[in-house]
Amino acid sequence: MYIPFGYPSADRSRGMLRVNLMNGNTESDYKSYPISQQSTFATAWKPSRNSVILVSSGGVYEYTWEKGWTKLQSQPDPMPSGGACLVSVSGGEKMVLFGGYVNDGVTGNVFILDSKTLTWKKGPLLDAKQARKSAACGSTGDQMIIWGGTTAWKGYEQACPTQQVLVFNAQTEKWTNRYVAPGQV
Repeated sequence: MYIPFGYPSADRSRGMLRVNLMNGNTESDYKSYPISQQSTFATAWKPSRNSVILVSSGGVYEYTWEKGWTKLQSQPDPMPSGGACLVSVSGGEKMVLFGGYVNDGVTGNVFILDSKTLTWKKGPLLDAKQARKSAACGSTGDQMIIWGGTTAWKGYEQACPTQQVLVFNAQTEKWTNRYVAPGQV
């Protein structure tokens, strides 16, 4: 497990913490990274590259323990919003960035990154009443599953009841509020 920028050293530099969940051992990487000062970013593990992907206002970055952070040349770079979430779907072929908070409120934006071409595509906008920030997100197969978080409309914010699950299918680029396991109808 990797924890980006959440583990300060004695000199207050913010590094990467790596935790081996099998034996409980931890290691820290305190190389000086200019992106560690980013306050708005989303990260996800990318199994096909054995790396962490970070999307921030500065662009898209990849982290490996051996090389540290490397900027990826993706086009066009989306502007992530505070409280957005990022997951890897479709066996690592795609990354999906969802939601967060922008200047005019909570957003239902979704962006899809093709991992081979590093090209972003804007997906279908979610209805404003279902937009989320600070939601929990996970993935299975081609689907991003979103639950919890905060939503807002008409100037009021409220926590989302956990039964309000959202599902985005990155292959069909369609939204639903019901998860269907592969092979189920």
